[in-house]
Amino acid sequence: MSIAHTILAFVISFVVSQIADWIFAGVLFHHKYQETPEIWRASVKGRGERRGIAIAALFAAISVAALMWLMAHLEVATYGGALRLAVAIWLIAALSVTANNAVFIRIHPMNAVSHAAGWLVKLAAASLIIEYFLGLG
Repeated sequence: MSIAHTILAFVISFVVSQIADWIFAGVLFHHKYQETPEIWRASVKGRGERRGIAIAALFAAISVAALMWLMAHLEVATYGGALRLAVAIWLIAALSVTANNAVFIRIHPMNAVSHAAGWLVKLAAASLIIEYFLGLG
């Protein structure tokens, strides 16, 4: 696996992850966020969103890098294996955290479902992109 392929896999996975985040956590059911305005920080209510977006992007980059490392470490060798890993991570971490947040934090159920679906899409897309570019198999 070449450095160029590694960088390309990272950049494309990161961009796709950001687009999925924007769609599933920002666009879909956006109006439902207005039903619970008290849970959002003032900086996220239209003023100074850049800092929050930058922090979220940093965590997305860390997630993509960690997924790349895990796939290489586990020697994921097929697209099916990549998808199974993505679903496993989703079930173990993303779905669990999202569902727990929905239970204990006042957020509209459609936003919680959208966030959970977004995580599945991000993980699946990133794992397939990584498999394609790194040809771990």
